[in-house]
Amino acid sequence: MGRTLKLRRQDFRIPAQYEFISDNTTPFIVYMGGMGAGKSSALLLDSFCKHLTAIDPKNGKSFGIITYPTYKIADDVFVPEFARLLDQYGIKYKYNIQQHKFVSDYGKIAIYPMDPAVIVGSSATFLMSDELDTLPHHKAEAVFNKMIGRARGMDGVQYAIGTTPEGYAFIYNEFYVKTPEEMATEGKRLIISKTTDNPYLPKSYIENMLRSYDPKMVEQYINGIPQNLSSGVVYYSYREDNHMLMDFPLPDSIHVGVDFNVDPMTAVIAKIENDNVYVFDEIFLRPGNTEAFAKELRARYPNQQIHIHPDNTGKHRSTNADLHQTDITILQQSQYGFIVHNRPKNYDTIDRYATVNRFLRDSLGNIRLWISPTCKYLIKDLEQVSYKEGKREIDPSNKLLTHISDALGYMVTGYFSIVSLTSQKLRAANKGHLEKYMRGVYAL
Repeated sequence: MGRTLKLRRQDFRIPAQYEFISDNTTPFIVYMGGMGAGKSSALLLDSFCKHLTAIDPKNGKSFGIITYPTYKIADDVFVPEFARLLDQYGIKYKYNIQQHKFVSDYGKIAIYPMDPAVIVGSSATFLMSDELDTLPHHKAEAVFNKMIGRARGMDGVQYAIGTTPEGYAFIYNEFYVKTPEEMATEGKRLIISKTTDNPYLPKSYIENMLRSYDPKMVEQYINGIPQNLSSGVVYYSYREDNHMLMDFPLPDSIHVGVDFNVDPMTAVIAKIENDNVYVFDEIFLRPGNTEAFAKELRARYPNQQIHIHPDNTGKHRSTNADLHQTDITILQQSQYGFIVHNRPKNYDTIDRYATVNRFLRDSLGNIRLWISPTCKYLIKDLEQVSYKEGKREIDPSNKLLTHISDALGYMVTGYFSIVSLTSQKLRAANKGHLEKYMRGVYAL
């Protein structure tokens, strides 16, 4: 039932995809690359090849197990594209939505979430995982080991993984840092591809990424090289050249980021112009409450139109004696005249830190966030806020830190949207390239 598939290097415009798909002998192979570097497409094509060729000699059928972080991601990324490949080559199949399983004359493919508890009881002829590095190290290791335990459907079962690096996580420790001798002994191979290696991406996609990422994020999410984004200082893009003497006239409209905390209660005040942020003042109240903060802000700027970008938790709690009013409702009171830009929820903290870092300095060296040297509390935060060693958690030992830099993050993320393509747009950008690969690549 199995077929021989002939791959030609010249038919692959992303070299890493050819290296990945043509290697059927290395027991553990990883395609690691930046966003849009062709990882998911490589897994899709590789799964199609193995569905036809990785045959259990006992029953003449293939059985593949593919894991995704969630079923939804599998339904978005894998299921419709794999079905389309089967249709394209006239291979009759059924897809069981409840069981998340493809069945054709060549065998079966079962899709599982990355949960060791559900990866059970199967003898696979090939194994695959997409975005394994998105899991914490111990969970990724558990999935990896559980998948290995299913490699008993034939001799030479290969476990193929495609992932974007996520710091010093599982793939970094198990593949990236090992010597060639260690990799050969352990039957492992790592193939790295850059986002820029994919000729099917629109030029604007990469340009937007370069503008949106700081240098560390470029290394990880474009060049495919793991970076430790959770060690040392949080605002690693901050330098003294982010300082600027604010000699401009007081603007008619100002923007204020607020962190609701009793001791201290903090805020940053800025002018935003031409996509640049100029922080020229700060408020640091000890102890503080929202009523006192509102009075202080309006007293300092009695004639300005004031836009507030608050900590979203202020919708549900109060730092004031009057517990019937939340922090947000106090700021919305008419006597202050504030324009409150309230979001449904806060941005993820890691996204917020990344956004501030890229405004401090993006990968092209552009600075879009300027700070007055008089903002001593904000500068102290940018210099000293750090992670716990080896974790994406802030070191809480200094209780006065993190609050005012969080206020800055609420303002920057509240005002600016992060430039990126959704997975749906990215798939649209790649539309048609799978068909180009398939023409003439496989001797079917």
